[in-house]
Amino acid sequence: MRSNLYSTRSRKSARINPFPFIAPLAILLLLACPADNKAQGDEIHEMDHINQILFREASPINFLEYEYIEGKPYSNKELTPATIEFIDGRLIENLPMRYNIYAKKMEFKQDEQLLELAEIKEIKHIILENNKYVPFFRIPSIGGYMIELYSGNISLFKQSVVEFVDAKPAKTGYEDPKPAHFDRKDDAHILITEEGEIIRLSSNKSHFARQFPDNEERILSYIKKQGLKLGREDDLISMVRELDSWKE
Repeated sequence: MRSNLYSTRSRKSARINPFPFIAPLAILLLLACPADNKAQGDEIHEMDHINQILFREASPINFLEYEYIEGKPYSNKELTPATIEFIDGRLIENLPMRYNIYAKKMEFKQDEQLLELAEIKEIKHIILENNKYVPFFRIPSIGGYMIELYSGNISLFKQSVVEFVDAKPAKTGYEDPKPAHFDRKDDAHILITEEGEIIRLSSNKSHFARQFPDNEERILSYIKKQGLKLGREDDLISMVRELDSWKE
């Protein structure tokens, strides 16, 4: 089993020593202090459990795939300390990560090796660069992770999009060939209703309003009154928050 070099803790328990010598040290303490066996044994078990979740099926990344491709498919250029929260409340903190938008995979660094995080059902969300990345592995039309922008009776997410453009040879002697490259597209904004309906939102106010026929006129009136531009993310969040309040 790999040793986990990053801090782990539970919302219900004290911080666990993140350093790899904790296991042998804890064993010595267990032998020396029988009265504390259960508490310390639980702490070791928690670390082992998180290690098993994190590293099972994690696979090394083949950089040859991207070596000759211009541009980057990542949300953040550098690996940034992130926090993984599991559905049972446990945390892994300060794990260097980045999101590969094109592959729809989280990448992390362990023991100087870059690995790809498997699609683990126990993950609730990942906090990376002050954004909450929520997994959508089980929804084929989405996949990967989306950034949560608003959560209520309805929820708003941002889906980043990167497309791969294949290399193109020169058509004539006067043209240069075009290398393969990654092309960052405009972000998509997706709303998910209480019933689980997925709506890919339009930034056009008329088209947006028609996506909610029961409130079409009310939406247009609110947009006009507030001077909203749905192409601006803050304005879109304001509109979704208002729309959510009408359901109460």
